[in-house]
Amino acid sequence: MKEDKTTCWYDDKTTPKKMLEGARGRLWPVLEESDHFPILDELINTMLKQCAECVSLAEVGCGAADFQRVFTQFFYTGIDLPHIIDKVAKVHQPMGRYIKCDVYKNDMKFLREYDVVLMAAFIGVLEHPVMALRRVLMQSKKYVILHRQDLTRKKSYFKNHDSYGGTTLQSFINYFVFIEVLKETGFEISKEIRFPWEKNKFSFLLKKVG
Repeated sequence: MKEDKTTCWYDDKTTPKKMLEGARGRLWPVLEESDHFPILDELINTMLKQCAECVSLAEVGCGAADFQRVFTQFFYTGIDLPHIIDKVAKVHQPMGRYIKCDVYKNDMKFLREYDVVLMAAFIGVLEHPVMALRRVLMQSKKYVILHRQDLTRKKSYFKNHDSYGGTTLQSFINYFVFIEVLKETGFEISKEIRFPWEKNKFSFLLKKVG
């Protein structure tokens, strides 16, 4: 599989520094003060109402792993590329638990150990988002929260834009392809929230069927 490694996520110098600045509120508001936080909070609360015993959470594409600072009720594990874990997550949240992983290369079977899998603005920056989504869903056992993903009724496509001192992709997944992946992997949409200020951006609480 061909990978574009010119995007900022593969840079191990400038990008980690910028990610830390972002997590510390120097580039934009901290997580709990961000405009998208109420949507994430609503999905978390909805999930807990359905599954009060769900206590273990793995965040794929954790970045600075700031989620664990705000949502302290979970046994949290952050998952990301090795240099992101070492230079971002472990610096920002040094007491956290982490797994170094490449979603394209790892079978992701360790996700079976968690009640909830979170992906926040992760699939949406990948070159192969559908492949990554399918791989994560295949190994997730109960709930998946997909936060801040762009969907389209047109053919799936990408945009390029500046990010963390470099460039990144912004993936728009075809809605019907997205639904088909859910069916293939045994998930259903338990709650869907459309961003009022971005008509193509959604967040989902996905639940394993059966």
